[in-house]
Amino acid sequence: MKLSTKHLFAAALLLGARLGFADTPVQAATDTLKSRADRISYATAYQIASDFRRQGWSLHPEALLQGALAASRGQKPALSPSEMRLMLRLLQQRTRSPAKTHVPPAK
Repeated sequence: MKLSTKHLFAAALLLGARLGFADTPVQAATDTLKSRADRISYATAYQIASDFRRQGWSLHPEALLQGALAASRGQKPALSPSEMRLMLRLLQQRTRSPAKTHVPPAK
């Protein structure tokens, strides 16, 4: 799956909204996923997290949420534009050719 900015933003919003608000993931889904947009966001975030896990990457929901919230609020990013481009380029290289590109998984 190609990871787009829209997918990452949806995942960040969903993951951030779900942190600590329910006893179980099933309860969170049934209690808070009322609208179609909520369910699309949930499905997108689940797919992204599954893809990251399958590819051996650790997904950090808190950092993902920080980036999504800053962007949605028009705030200055915590990383420079050049550092963000570099990180996304490394991710693209890893997802396109994991055997040829040595990029360590996120810690």
